[in-house]
Order: sequence, then structure tokens, then C-alpha cells
Amino acid sequence: FYDMDLTDYPGKTYKYFQLPVIYPFGYGLSYANFVFKFDDSIESNCNKNNGSKYCILVSNNGKVKGRETIFVFVSPPESLSSNYTASKLIRHVTNWTKIELEASGSYNFVYDIDPAYDLVLYDNNGDPMVADGTYKVVFSNGVDQNLEVDYTVSDGENVEIVKKMYIK
Repeated sequence: FYDMDLTDYPGKTYKYFQLPVIYPFGYGLSYANFVFKFDDSIESNCNKNNGSKYCILVSNNGKVKGRETIFVFVSPPESLSSNYTASKLIRHVTNWTKIELEASGSYNFVYDIDPAYDLVLYDNNGDPMVADGTYKVVFSNGVDQNLEVDYTVSDGENVEIVKKMYIK
């Protein structure tokens, strides 16, 4: 176990692990029953194709109060060159929140994707970059509720985003 390369098969963190897992990230016992769904009625301009604002309605359909975690996972574009270590990344958490809902309660989760924060990857020198391509953004409890959207970055945004975020 002297090799500390996190990307070596099978991967040493959830970001790179490639074998079946017994308990998924975020797994836990609950008597509540949470359901995630996109909800355009929460705010205008939500859930548009390649939009930056996403509105998720989280409902507790169970008979008891419960706590749930909402994770925002991002996967890098499949088009990312295999020359980059970041191409081995399966997904990473960019944000999360914990909520508590009464039975039959609901919560409006609104998330604005910020490419300069949420889509940043690191090149082989450890420098931040935002690669061109289609990223997968997943709103999830980490177990059985997964809402997936695509977010595409084109050539013009790439350079501008990195300069805005990391200019010295």
C-alpha cells in the first residue's frame, strides 16, 4: 500500500473507485421516504436546457419526520483527453446540504451552477482548468434519488472562466 496514486485501479477514494460497493456514498437507514423531482414552478428560468439554475423539490412521502442530504455531484466530460489525470475522475461532490422534513413535508432546493467553481478540474501540474465538453451534474441523496442534467462548456467560456476565477 505504498503506492499513493489515488487513481490506480481500483481507485482509493469514491472519486475513482471502480468496483461494486456494499454501501453507496450517503447510504443510511431511514424510516422516512424522500423523493426528488425537478420543479419548474419554484422559480422562473429553472431547469432549462444548459441553464445554470436548477430547482429540485424534495418531498418526504413517509409517515415520520426524517433528515436527508442533498448532494451535487459533477462528472467531467467524456471528451476530456486521457492525458489528463482528471479524465479518470468518476465524479466529485461540489456542494451538499442537510435538511429535516416533517412527514408529508417538502423543501425547495435551488442551485445555480457556477462553472468557475463547480466545473473546475486540475491539470497534471495541479493548475485549475475548466475543460470544454459536456459535464454530468447529478442532484442526489447518494443512494436512490438521482436527477441528472448535462451542462456544456464551449470554447469561448473555457478561457474566460478560468481567468475570472484564478487571475492573480
